[in-house]
Amino acid sequence: MTSLEKALRDFAQFAAKLKGDEKREAQTFLFHLLAAFGHDPNTLPEGSTFEYRVRFPGEHTKYADFVWPGRCLIEMKSWGVKLSKHYQQTFDYWLNLVPHRPPYVVLCNFDEFWIYDFNTQLQEPVDRVPVADLPARHAALNFLFPRAFQPLFSHNWVEVTREAAKDVANAFNSIVFRGEDRVRARRFILQCVVAMFAEDIGLLPQDLFTRLLDECRRGASSYDLIGGLFRQMNDSNPAHAGRYAGVDYFNGGLFANIDPIELTPPELGPLYAAANENNWSYVQPVIFGTLFESSLSKEERHALGAHFTYESDIQKIVRPTIVRPWDERIAAAESQVARRELQSCAGSAGCPSPKAMGDGRARRGSGLAAWGGGGFASDEVIPGPLDGGNHTRRNRTIVPAEAEVGATLGSLAITEPRPRIARIHRTERLDCGGSEMLGLER
Repeated sequence: MTSLEKALRDFAQFAAKLKGDEKREAQTFLFHLLAAFGHDPNTLPEGSTFEYRVRFPGEHTKYADFVWPGRCLIEMKSWGVKLSKHYQQTFDYWLNLVPHRPPYVVLCNFDEFWIYDFNTQLQEPVDRVPVADLPARHAALNFLFPRAFQPLFSHNWVEVTREAAKDVANAFNSIVFRGEDRVRARRFILQCVVAMFAEDIGLLPQDLFTRLLDECRRGASSYDLIGGLFRQMNDSNPAHAGRYAGVDYFNGGLFANIDPIELTPPELGPLYAAANENNWSYVQPVIFGTLFESSLSKEERHALGAHFTYESDIQKIVRPTIVRPWDERIAAAESQVARRELQSCAGSAGCPSPKAMGDGRARRGSGLAAWGGGGFASDEVIPGPLDGGNHTRRNRTIVPAEAEVGATLGSLAITEPRPRIARIHRTERLDCGGSEMLGLER
């Protein structure tokens, strides 16, 4: 056992003896935590402080438990408290820690650390580390050492998404390079991506698409095998036998146009790697925007005026300008009736913000759209997330088919007519900043 492992084991044993009282023991807990990572047990790291003043707009001040500018924000809660309930509070602290907003945020209830990197992964922690496991999993808190090291996270969906997108983009670029029509290749690759998602979240038989790709690598025709799968996914009459038995109907419209492509080894290799080496239930839906961005030519991207915007950047605009004014108005309401009326109005898509109501500048529509964790800035007015429409069984919302200009997928505006889009509510594993996906029905 190394000296570090022993120090962290001693800390875990010390923490287990505490009552877990946020008010009385948070600072004691944090002093011992920092000491286990090599700091002076009697002095905070230079520049860090307890009860750090976080100034909110409107001369409002709150206090974060521990802030180390440039390193981390740690917010403590009492033992047994559900950390998920305090996500928004912690995010608001982080949002207002300017100009020294730290890269990492930690929520802790004396029993578990939830670690966030809001710059890349907004809703889900990049890691959850029980205090008792800290000796073996301290790498997730590498930023606490006197000399910071790059932390290693186990739930980093961004890394998974980046690797998956790289493989799929390589396959797409190879298809286009050898002369296939770009729009046709784009549709086929998107269908492949949805199949990868579907087999990893239980909407297709387990590993079906991966097995088909493997057969194609061994000499079978992708035009026949992959094309046959996509046709079955577009068929409301299920196959009762054969290789496509158990494939459900995907009614969202994406598979209404089946035009398969005979893949070559330079394309089958990356696609098989993307399907076989990644758990697509942990791939962020913003991959659709990444793929579309790589599939557009420079001229198309310039014509759209579209570029990727992280959800955290969107929240930096939306929360102070839209959400917070409504929260303040609701909190200041003098009666329950007035409060309910404000809450109802705030939840209406057509209701202007309080600031806009005051100066008559309220406008419906915006140059900013967000879907699945990302959005775009564009010269055109783009409506918000596609919603409404007909309801199908299993609580999936389908928007009207062939949505026109301004539909968004992931993080890139698509000006051509797009297939219908559905929401999937059935799996928590896709809950990463909004679980909107493509139209699927089981």
